[in-house]
Amino acid sequence: MSNPSLRNRTNTAAFLVGGGVAVIVLVAAAAIWRLFGAEGGTGFAAGALAALGLAGLFLLVVSLIAFREAGAVLGLIERGAAVADQAAQGDLNIRVLRIGRKDELGRMLNGLNHVLDLTEEFAKDTGAAMKRAGAKEYFRYIPVQGLRGDYRVYAEMINKVLGDMEARDQETQAFEKNVHAMVSQVSSATMGIGRTAQTMASRSESAGGRSITVGEAASTTTQLASAVSESTRQLALAINEIAQQVTQSASVAQNAVNDIGETVERMNGLAESVSQIGVVVQLINDIAAQTNLLALNATIEAARAGEAGKGFAVVANEVKNLANQTARATDDISRQVGAVQDAARAAASGVEGVVATIRTIDGIASAIAGAVQEQEAVTRDISAHIDEVAGKASEVSANVAHLSQSTAQACGGTVRVIWSARTLSKVVEALNAEVNQYVSKVR
Repeated sequence: MSNPSLRNRTNTAAFLVGGGVAVIVLVAAAAIWRLFGAEGGTGFAAGALAALGLAGLFLLVVSLIAFREAGAVLGLIERGAAVADQAAQGDLNIRVLRIGRKDELGRMLNGLNHVLDLTEEFAKDTGAAMKRAGAKEYFRYIPVQGLRGDYRVYAEMINKVLGDMEARDQETQAFEKNVHAMVSQVSSATMGIGRTAQTMASRSESAGGRSITVGEAASTTTQLASAVSESTRQLALAINEIAQQVTQSASVAQNAVNDIGETVERMNGLAESVSQIGVVVQLINDIAAQTNLLALNATIEAARAGEAGKGFAVVANEVKNLANQTARATDDISRQVGAVQDAARAAASGVEGVVATIRTIDGIASAIAGAVQEQEAVTRDISAHIDEVAGKASEVSANVAHLSQSTAQACGGTVRVIWSARTLSKVVEALNAEVNQYVSKVR
């Protein structure tokens, strides 16, 4: 943008200088003509006038040249000022063109153009780098080659910020990936816990149903045992006729009674251990306890019948409130199960002794088989009842075995629940540590 007042003042000054020189020349010429022309020195006056004319012409030419030079300088200054004004408004594309000077003014205007070149290039590089950084692309940095002074300092500062942004973005992406992986692990562990809990609930229901079936079978066994007892009393009337043969086997029978007594005591110990298990875990219900008593009574009655003594045990373990009781009950259950196993082994040993004694009695009974032929009908009836008792006893044993298997599976499910819970806890701890580490880096 031009400055009219400055240009007008410059033009006026040049005009006044040229006009003043012309007036001085004219005044000098008039004075010489008046001085020398009146005295008859026309030739000298003419020469003086010619010299003054040449001098005036020279001064006029010099004035015109100075006027033109002043206009050129003023034009460059005005163009430089206009470029500076537009650059101050944010237009970095404008330049001072056609300078054509190598003096101080030319160096100043060329320096202005160079500053604008550096500023425009710096602004474009910065804008491009920021645009790429906004798109999570950090490959575009500001070139520092050729930059000096504050331009280089600011370029290095911006490049450092871009590097920090790239590192922070990479850390964020890695953190996000780790969090997603951990969340997936947590989800899988949670689903595993849900499936295990559902399976355990189903098996617990199955164990309860089996316990009811065991109770019903034990009740039927008791009734059949009563019938066997009645038939045995009828058989005792016939056995009175062969008292001498029975006396011979009395000692053997006494041994059998002693073995059976020991077996009963051991079974009582087993029942006590089972009842202690029920106290520890609080998961065996009243039906299972009643079933244990009925099964024990049926075993005693079957042993007294003298045909086949089969011991069986009902173990029912219901898992309830695993989340609050598992850790405390596991140790107690392990100790009680060990006691049950020891008692079971002792009972098995006692039963083996009973079996040996019963075999001896069976041999003696074979020797006196002829004496009891008249009681064949009664014996046949006893055999029928005993077969039915054996069938019911087998049914009870099968149900007890299935119940034991369900209990073992429930215990295995408990272990899996504990393992899943521990896995979930470890994953949550790792997630917490990862979050804390990331937060510390961000801060």
